[in-house]
Amino acid sequence: MSVVHGWVLMWWEQRVIADADRLQWAWMPLEGLGPLRFGISRDEVTDALGATCVSTGEDQEHRWADFDSLGVRTYYDRYEDKGLMAVISDGLRGPQVRYNGTAFTGRPPSELNRWIEEIADVHECYTSVHGEPYFPSLGLVLRSTSNGDHNLSRPVFTDQAWIQCAHPEELLPPPWA
Repeated sequence: MSVVHGWVLMWWEQRVIADADRLQWAWMPLEGLGPLRFGISRDEVTDALGATCVSTGEDQEHRWADFDSLGVRTYYDRYEDKGLMAVISDGLRGPQVRYNGTAFTGRPPSELNRWIEEIADVHECYTSVHGEPYFPSLGLVLRSTSNGDHNLSRPVFTDQAWIQCAHPEELLPPPWA
């Protein structure tokens, strides 16, 4: 058994990268985050990240590319070539993404409650069928990932077209992705 950040790690837990050791990215709602802009191609994403895509895939709704060394998964529209449409920052090791001083990645979900309450006064907040708060006007879904006995935030950032469709939950990457 080992202890990290005051937590006792269970055998199935993964180590969580500290904020100071993560890439630091700014988020511009509906435009992009860090070096990525929505609408760019997968090749442009690879160039912007300066990392190798370790795996790609597609299903009936999505095409994706994993940049495991950075803790980033990118999504592209399956049927139309609209370029980059969504980015997930892994809660355990992905970039720390900030907006107006709020850090979204790798947080206990309760730490984001105050931000949700404040921003919900300005931007409509919905709850997905999976219990995740999302803000269509910002292109943000606040998901979490389990790690042992703890949950950490794993935000999904999207472009306007994807999250503002009639049924965004059908087009968004599934919660387990």
